[in-house]
Amino acid sequence: MELCALKDQMQNLRNADDDIKRFLDEKEKSLEEAVCHIQLLKSDIAGKEAEVAQMKAHISELNLHAEAQAVEYKQKFKALETMADQVKPEGGFSTQSTNALSNKSEKNATKSRGSGSPFKCIGLGLAQQVKYEKVEELSAARLRIEELESQAACRQKEIFSLNARLAAAESMTHDVIRDLLGVKLDMTTYVSLLDNHQVQKITEKAQFRTLDPQEKEQEVTKLKRHLNEFIEEKKGWLQDIDRKQAELVAAQIALEKLRQRDQLLKTENELLRMENASNKTQVMELEEEMKNLSGQQNLQQRIHHHAKIKEENNTLKIQNEQLNAKLRRAEIFASRAQEVVSSIRARASTGSKKFIALDEEQRLRK
Repeated sequence: MELCALKDQMQNLRNADDDIKRFLDEKEKSLEEAVCHIQLLKSDIAGKEAEVAQMKAHISELNLHAEAQAVEYKQKFKALETMADQVKPEGGFSTQSTNALSNKSEKNATKSRGSGSPFKCIGLGLAQQVKYEKVEELSAARLRIEELESQAACRQKEIFSLNARLAAAESMTHDVIRDLLGVKLDMTTYVSLLDNHQVQKITEKAQFRTLDPQEKEQEVTKLKRHLNEFIEEKKGWLQDIDRKQAELVAAQIALEKLRQRDQLLKTENELLRMENASNKTQVMELEEEMKNLSGQQNLQQRIHHHAKIKEENNTLKIQNEQLNAKLRRAEIFASRAQEVVSSIRARASTGSKKFIALDEEQRLRK
């Protein structure tokens, strides 16, 4: 009883040692994975921080650029307003002068139609041209102001999108920091578990060293014997596998031979059918020839020819019967070959170890 208890205890110790080793290996792997994950998270944090810094710098640049453009556009707008204010009185004066000149010209036209000053006409044309150019500049400036306002709105949208991306990046950094804190907690718990397992391992080793060396040697010899038995059993299984593979290869070769024989029988069957069809056509031709000759020759010639045709017909019928017998034998042989092929396929699929018997091969050859 004590020996059995000691053996059980030793087995339990070995199992516990193996479990501890496996557990330690798994924990080491998980620790390495956690370290790799921490490094990846740190690199992600660094990349996100760099991206956040770039976004902040880009946002500040966009704000400065937008402010500068807004100031520039305000100055241009003020200049255009002043130009428009200057153009309006000139336009009013030109209209008044044109009206006065038109009235004077109408009055003077009654007196003398050919007396008109060319300088006044030139001045009126220049005033109208200047007015038209100022109006065009004002419309172009308004279009430019609208374009700049649309660009400012687009820049404002970009700023909003960058702010949203910045908020998303900050949330991701918070998530990464939370993951890092969780990994740190896992590492602390793992370190505490490692300490506890190391203490248990040391105590188990001390208990194992206190056992009798003779019992250890007996246990080692027993384990070696079991190991040798397992090795022999493994060799036997490998030999069985090799033998089954050889049997499967032999069955596949026999199946291929039977397939070739089946193909040959099929070709012979087709040839016999073609020969039978040709003989039938020949019989029909002879019958037609007999009919033609019976209507043209006399009675003796008809009788002689009829007897000759009968003989030929009888010989052809005999040949036809022989061919039909051969055809039936070939069909029987083909059906038997197909049955053997199907049986070999069934045996090969189920992993059977039997081959084709000799009497079946002789029966197929007959």
